[in-house]
Amino acid sequence: MQAVNLHRCKRVTNAGLAEIVAAWSDLTLLNLHRCGRVTDAGLGRIATGCPRLEHLSIYNCWKVTDAGIAAVASGCPNLQHVDLGECWKVTDAGLAEIAASCRGLKHLNLRSCHKATDAGIAAVAGPSLEHLSLFSCTNVTSAGLSRVAARSPNLKHLDLTSCTVTDAVLDQVAVGCPALECLVLEGCGAVTDAGLATVAAGCPHLQHLNLSCCNKVTAAGLRDLVTKCPDLHPDKIESCHKGGLFSAPFVKAHPGLKDGFPRHTT
Repeated sequence: MQAVNLHRCKRVTNAGLAEIVAAWSDLTLLNLHRCGRVTDAGLGRIATGCPRLEHLSIYNCWKVTDAGIAAVASGCPNLQHVDLGECWKVTDAGLAEIAASCRGLKHLNLRSCHKATDAGIAAVAGPSLEHLSLFSCTNVTSAGLSRVAARSPNLKHLDLTSCTVTDAVLDQVAVGCPALECLVLEGCGAVTDAGLATVAAGCPHLQHLNLSCCNKVTAAGLRDLVTKCPDLHPDKIESCHKGGLFSAPFVKAHPGLKDGFPRHTT
């Protein structure tokens, strides 16, 4: 067996995890999403028993600390997909261990990892990284976000919900992340049309954009996106500023659409 999914199996303990690891040492995927009884001891078992692991989710395994992360990073250097969402005790030290050992990291979720700072996210940034979620990482500043963008040229998905995002950060994203396909800026109230203009110019492959609660963005800013990001479908833009300036260019750019909706044929 190569994959075990224990999503929301809240009664799973370190002892049970040890049995799984002992039985299936060839695991490449292990999902422990919301298995809140798992601790550093359980991660230690994974580290010694699953050297081929590539995909690990410990979302909301809130007892896990940097010690457990360090053990897994060292014992499972092939990790490509790591979900640490709501692992509230993980700090920059744990992220540094991942950066040092897991050189092929592609996907990292740090949702609500409030102890992560600029230093930690800069450490994990790199050319292999394709998906990064910093949803509500409240101790990450615009300087840290700019450093991530500058170091991650192959990034395709970037979630900056409720982060300190400014137009200057988006300027760096536009320059450093030309392959970007999905950008989430929900709650980033400092973003303006100027920032969107640089993203539109630098990220032509953009397909999904969330601008919810970005109150400084206008329909004119959305219009610029339409002309420069041909793959950006209207139902993949989340914003309260859609209007005539937004829909008219879309109808022109997408002849298969009518007023922003697909045409149906019989």
